[in-house]
Amino acid sequence: MAWKIATEAINLEKREQFKEASENYRKSAEILSKLLEKPIKQELGNSIRTKIYEYKERAELLESIYEKQKEGMQPQKTETMSMVLHGPEIGLKAIQILREASSEIMIMSYLLFEVKTLRAENKIYRIDLLDTLIQKSKNGVNIRIITSPPDVQVLGKNAWKQGNALTKLLSESNIQIKLCSFAHTKFIVADGLVVFRGSANLTSSGLSGKGDVAEATNDERIINYYSTIFEERWRNTSKSCQDCTEKSCLKEYQISKQQ
Repeated sequence: MAWKIATEAINLEKREQFKEASENYRKSAEILSKLLEKPIKQELGNSIRTKIYEYKERAELLESIYEKQKEGMQPQKTETMSMVLHGPEIGLKAIQILREASSEIMIMSYLLFEVKTLRAENKIYRIDLLDTLIQKSKNGVNIRIITSPPDVQVLGKNAWKQGNALTKLLSESNIQIKLCSFAHTKFIVADGLVVFRGSANLTSSGLSGKGDVAEATNDERIINYYSTIFEERWRNTSKSCQDCTEKSCLKEYQISKQQ
């Protein structure tokens, strides 16, 4: 039932019926919350909690958009451009956006690895993801990242790759990093002018587009939407943060580089 209501919420959101979509997301979260009252496997419980946080977060933001509409605070109409990306286009566009940023970069990604090259269609593309972020930071660009903690219980075998990447960023730049076990919404906001969003993590597999899809857009409403998600998660002010029992953002992690 929860998934059916959530699907309807997605359709309502596409039709910009934000109030109704928000109500459906909250209903879905309530139904899933009741499932946690029963004995279930830990892995399934974690998956359900993740969906609850996502639905509540989306409901809160759609309510905000709806309220602004009622107040007549619609964003100014400007020419918008959107580009749907597949395959290695995902990584190439992501790195282009990062390289062109001049003042601020906000990133949320569940996984963030050292990615030097992309391999696709018998071709090799050089992107140097971490080195690009480090260089932009040294050039004065304010960079903030929300990503998963390098916790084996959370990431399994990916924990050491995550730890290596975080160690490099923290030791070689002024990049600010916030750890969150539920950073499942994946996006980049650059200079408040463009959003890169989709299903791809910032990993070799994700940026190569192996089963992932992404979109780059300068749509002001979408930029504001994702900027709000980031700022509220960064400040722990979103309802998702307030309802979170994991509190990975408050824990200390020993990050040691592994080969």
